[in-house]
Amino acid sequence: MNAPRADIAEYSSFICNPQKDGVWSMRVELTEKQVSGLTAFLNLDQHMVYSRRRFHPSYMRRPSYRYGGDERPPILLPRLFAYLRASIPQKERANLPDLSPQDGPTSSGRQHRRAYSYLTDLLTPPATLGAAKRKRLATALQIYKAHFQNCRIISVPDNPAKIDILSRNPTTYVQVTEELPLAIRMLSPCEATLQEVKGILDSVLHATLDVEMTKVYSPESTLMEMYIPILNLLPLTTTLKDKTAAGNVGQALDEAQEERFVHAIRATGIAAEELLVEIYETYLREKAPEAPLGNLINDLSSRLQEIVQGVKAAKENPLSTARKLIGKAIDDEKKGANNKGVLALAEQLQKNVLPLLESLKQCIDDNPSLNLKAQKIVLFPAHVQRCLSELVILRNRVSHRVEKAISVASVGYTDTAIALRDFIVVAKWWEAERREINYKATRKSIIQDTVKRSKAEGQETEGTA
Repeated sequence: MNAPRADIAEYSSFICNPQKDGVWSMRVELTEKQVSGLTAFLNLDQHMVYSRRRFHPSYMRRPSYRYGGDERPPILLPRLFAYLRASIPQKERANLPDLSPQDGPTSSGRQHRRAYSYLTDLLTPPATLGAAKRKRLATALQIYKAHFQNCRIISVPDNPAKIDILSRNPTTYVQVTEELPLAIRMLSPCEATLQEVKGILDSVLHATLDVEMTKVYSPESTLMEMYIPILNLLPLTTTLKDKTAAGNVGQALDEAQEERFVHAIRATGIAAEELLVEIYETYLREKAPEAPLGNLINDLSSRLQEIVQGVKAAKENPLSTARKLIGKAIDDEKKGANNKGVLALAEQLQKNVLPLLESLKQCIDDNPSLNLKAQKIVLFPAHVQRCLSELVILRNRVSHRVEKAISVASVGYTDTAIALRDFIVVAKWWEAERREINYKATRKSIIQDTVKRSKAEGQETEGTA
């Protein structure tokens, strides 16, 4: 069963611009009775469910719940999925993927490894299910088999309090966290997927749950925690048509999968440098220098400026030169024949005309719309330029020149996702732009055409924001 076109479009759109499209957020508030009933139904120890709560006796019948120190993964939804998996006949589930990955994290910290172990125990399906439990799960099982039976559940790197529920067939992604006092929060680019999870909870709890459905656009760290798993769900060819760019993203994803984030960012930075070399040589029609990403961008900008506006004129002001020559002519006339007419003309030029011309020149210099040399040639749209700037920063942080211990400590899962997002944005812009280039035109002409398109794209983005 393949995901509907609308679902694929939602996921693809998120990959291209997470902060523009955002994700859907569904918060399900549960009552004490519902949590207690679900805990008993799933054979969970009450201490497991409430391990992050602290009881303060002074409040008597209304205890105060506060966060404890242990960041554990969500409990209720993973355990419910394990029970639904156990409800599928043995022969049918033999070919289904394991609910949790077989190989745990190796390079993660102790806290993440402990969360992984905790989650693995939760996702181990019970050996048997009684008839009453199977009956209660019957409706939820139909939803589960249609949308979630191929899902795997993994903890989010660098954030053990969150889990990802994901599947390629059909394309499904939900990120889950539990909030105190009694709430489950789920995030997904696809609103329909969240409604399907709600349908499972409704049927098991025999209630129509009240939910808060909103759209989340920030913070960036929250969105980017979802970027790599969603990118992994879609074939890279649906995101990038260029095989080289897609291959580079695939290599970085492989490194990220092993939690080698420094290597992943380094691979992404090298891919960006290769892309900039292609852009450089396409527009300038000359060999690009062997230089880091930041130097390449700066050199490209300088050369574009020279091609469009010409080599910078001599620093000496022509009006200053004219003033000197007129001054010299006045001195010569006073020493020589003393032609009063020529002398008077020169003095008028010196006193009245030259100051006026200099004032006019200053006005032109101060007005970018009149001064071509004051107008910087901006090849990339604003959002592409922003991504390039971020790539330069991340590339420098994992440079071979940086001490290994510092670079390892300074980047992580979210940084890797940002680097991949930035590269994909630049690569997709270039895919679209190179189809628009008139390769028979001059360098100056194709540069000016691209600048116009980039400016128009920026204005369109601002108009639809």
